[in-house]
Amino acid sequence: MKLATQYALILAFLCPPAIAQPKPDAEPPKNMITPLPGQNAWEIREVDPDSEEVRTFRYVLRNQIAPSMRSTIDIDKEGRQFVYRYRLSNGKQAEQDINNFWICCVPLQVFVVPEDEPFPKKTGDKDKDKAAMSEWYKRMRAGAELIVSGGDRYLPAPASWDPSLKQGDGSAGYGWLAHFTKGIPYGMPPGTWAEGFAFLRPELPGVRIAKLQGFAKNDQVPGSYDIDTDDPKLKAEIAAIARSDGRWLPVLAPVFPVPEPFDATVFTRELWSEIENTWYRDDDYSLTMLAPEVFTQLQREFKLLIPALEANNTSAAKAGIARMLAYMAQLTAPDSVTPENAGQEQAANDTTPLPTTRAPVTDPNSVDAATHTIHRVAARALVFNLAYLQEHLGSGK
Repeated sequence: MKLATQYALILAFLCPPAIAQPKPDAEPPKNMITPLPGQNAWEIREVDPDSEEVRTFRYVLRNQIAPSMRSTIDIDKEGRQFVYRYRLSNGKQAEQDINNFWICCVPLQVFVVPEDEPFPKKTGDKDKDKAAMSEWYKRMRAGAELIVSGGDRYLPAPASWDPSLKQGDGSAGYGWLAHFTKGIPYGMPPGTWAEGFAFLRPELPGVRIAKLQGFAKNDQVPGSYDIDTDDPKLKAEIAAIARSDGRWLPVLAPVFPVPEPFDATVFTRELWSEIENTWYRDDDYSLTMLAPEVFTQLQREFKLLIPALEANNTSAAKAGIARMLAYMAQLTAPDSVTPENAGQEQAANDTTPLPTTRAPVTDPNSVDAATHTIHRVAARALVFNLAYLQEHLGSGK
């Protein structure tokens, strides 16, 4: 055997021919959310779970607005309801029109949402069954009309804005969406303002966070980034978009019902619960309504006020209310909030967005922590309610 042939046999033994391996199946496409650097936008890649069809689009954040808000309270002509009014403006520096204004989570039952009603049972009598179905359709249409038209009946709106009221079981949200008309600017352009947003309600004021959003001027559905996923990374990215997709401002909103007869103790307990659980402990805005030292001082005062009311010690209760009113005036000086002006607000004090974009404030020394005292809107709500309590002591229980 020649030497070259021997070498070939040895190499063949040492290096057997590669056996073809089965190719793995192509990895199915995945949902993806990718930030686009410098564009204030995210690229969304959404996969249909059934057809695996991929939809890719660019989601532009709706936060390039510069809103400021003036929320005020008047009494209607009959003296039965409060009129919550809102004046909204968009600063000249904004890059988007404001087109959405929404206030969430007020404890109201404006109307009762009709329960779903099953189809009428058939009797076998065609005429009776037809009549029963006709009445069923009539009730369903009336229920749908009640829900859809809620905003039109309860929420005055400026021209070119459509009101909306969403009613749940004991909780409601309300707001306004800019009406789209071809050839007319969609919403509130930079450097403009509008008033006439209003809500007539008998409840006394608390503080709620209004969400303002701009018009992104491209073909995207608001909130369409919220794709269906179990991936923790994607869920975190979706939450990050939601926190950034708008601007948030505290506003006066109807919160506290006033039953007849007036119960000062119950009302005061509800007021303190609002301060403790919403103004100070809100999940999204911890410490943005009250600085810790202010919360501690109010806690002391309410711990004295509630027992005084329970004991019908009117003089002690009035003294406690007077101390808190003086304390609020001191905190908000030089333009102090007092019972005489708590319902109104000057242009110089229009509310601007919270410094954070729905990120919790955990450092009491942070500049985001209610400017180290109390947010002016919260001060106004507290003073308004304390003055109402002071005026109505002895009128009920």
